[in-house]
Amino acid sequence: MRSAGSLLFGLTVGLAYCSFAMGVHAQGGPDKNKPGQAACRVSFSVLQSDLHLPGGTLEGMNDAQRKWWDKKGAKKFPAACYDPAKATYKIVWWRETVSDNRVIKNTADPRFDVSVRGTRDIGFAYVKLVGANEDAKPLFFVDRDQKGTVHALESAVDFLSQHLHASQ
Repeated sequence: MRSAGSLLFGLTVGLAYCSFAMGVHAQGGPDKNKPGQAACRVSFSVLQSDLHLPGGTLEGMNDAQRKWWDKKGAKKFPAACYDPAKATYKIVWWRETVSDNRVIKNTADPRFDVSVRGTRDIGFAYVKLVGANEDAKPLFFVDRDQKGTVHALESAVDFLSQHLHASQ
């Protein structure tokens, strides 16, 4: 008969493995081709640029970008695959957080209009060939996308899809 300690150890190891596996998937490992999905014709990696990070970049999409890619992007751009290991192109993105002041109008009495302060992210991105010098001119650049980092990534993947079709 097994002791409670060895059973607890086995459960702990099993949970740790599951957490690790889920974390790797959440960080954006390569996409698996789903049945009926077109074969990848262009593969790309995604890097976050941030001067506060060691080395200046971090591999992967943020949570909102990954959610967009999983739910919409992979379907909208079936020939483009997020696969850092086989990437031909790299999409490098960053954000700038800005403060906004908005006025909410009081329709009953304008004397009671309310000013609300909020923040939002403006997205930036560029596309380069993997292995290109840092000084090399980007193939595509998204400058100050007011819709944020998800839309900046979508614009870059759209460019890759159009560039792919134009070159064939």
